[in-house]
Amino acid sequence: MSAKILSNQSDKNDCLISLVNGLNGAGIIYFSSRNTAESVAAMLAQKTTKRTAAYHGGMENRARFQIQQQFMQGEIDVVCATSAFGMGIDKNNVRYVIHYHLPGNIQSYMQEIGRAGRDGKPALAILLYEPNDRYLQANLIENTYPEDQLIAYLYNHPEKMAHNDQFRVVEFYHEAGFLVDKASSLLHQARQRRINELEEMTRYIFTSGCRRQFLLRCFDESLDAGSVNYQFCCDFHSDFWPRWQAFNARYLKSAASKPKKAETDWRETLQKLFLSKN
Repeated sequence: MSAKILSNQSDKNDCLISLVNGLNGAGIIYFSSRNTAESVAAMLAQKTTKRTAAYHGGMENRARFQIQQQFMQGEIDVVCATSAFGMGIDKNNVRYVIHYHLPGNIQSYMQEIGRAGRDGKPALAILLYEPNDRYLQANLIENTYPEDQLIAYLYNHPEKMAHNDQFRVVEFYHEAGFLVDKASSLLHQARQRRINELEEMTRYIFTSGCRRQFLLRCFDESLDAGSVNYQFCCDFHSDFWPRWQAFNARYLKSAASKPKKAETDWRETLQKLFLSKN
């Protein structure tokens, strides 16, 4: 596990291009923005030698299924994805997971980095951070939980909530029969919980100790020092960034673990699922 603090977006893009160009094997890059996932996938396709694709929940089912299957079969090297990617994807030889944006909480981060190295072989989890990343997540929180005045207005004008995703959280409490004061109180609590989770995620970036220990403490667990190979633990125990190319060359073999050939070609499955009615 490693995190790199960068000065700005341009430096982050340069670092990402260098990593994707150099790292062996299949990789997933996670984003908080659909548009950024698409633009970075296009950038990597142009500036690296890797086969890249974007994936997010706004895409048509057919396109998403095709990308999933191409990634599973080794026809795509790198997927630039939102959190929509990964559920139901059981590719055991993902060699690295990179977070381009700061995740909203430790739980999401742990779930997403857990998709690397499921074959038991060495894998990397890298988080790239620049100062605006925290503001992106903070803005998402602010836009999700409206202020009391807006909540009261929406309660008095419920038609304003219809077919508007921005107000679906208020609509849920309204339709469940909660009074406006109770809804406001619950939304305040949820908003504060999200803020606390973001602060915890930010502390992970700037921790001066073992990252594995930090994550385990978040789940009230502890590290059994005798069972840990610190060479593969985190950047606290090893000088990772000056040596990542050597680590990659030695441990992240692109052919170390190939997925089994599917009994049915994914194109046949796609044909059956989406084209049979035509």
